[in-house]
Amino acid sequence: MGEAIIAQIRLSVYDFSVYKLSVELKGLITLDATGGIVDVSSAVRRSGDLTEIDIIVSPNAKRCELGEVDPWRKRLAVKVSAPPEGGRANREVEELFTTILRSKATVSVGHTARMKVIQVNLDRDEVIKRLEAMK
Repeated sequence: MGEAIIAQIRLSVYDFSVYKLSVELKGLITLDATGGIVDVSSAVRRSGDLTEIDIIVSPNAKRCELGEVDPWRKRLAVKVSAPPEGGRANREVEELFTTILRSKATVSVGHTARMKVIQVNLDRDEVIKRLEAMK
């Protein structure tokens, strides 16, 4: 009685010989194979007057949502339902982040790629706080 599952362990095989282990704790916090903590702050940085968020997008998803931080790419996973045609997925990404962060968000890098950079005119700490509140 009183037991709770506090972590999910995922073991992945890459190149059939290298094993990578990640332990996910409370959604946006992940331990990488070396035991280091990878949280949402690793995907967020200040750039001049703006804050940038590194993301990796999965288009054609069943629903729009934020995922976890990829421990090796240091990018926040984002699912959108729009297809990657005519900028529709990019617009949905911008709308999702604008809603979550309550500030205009734009795709600044990676318009035709899955790995993108989002720019927002907020303080880095405020962006991290609002992203973590979504989980």
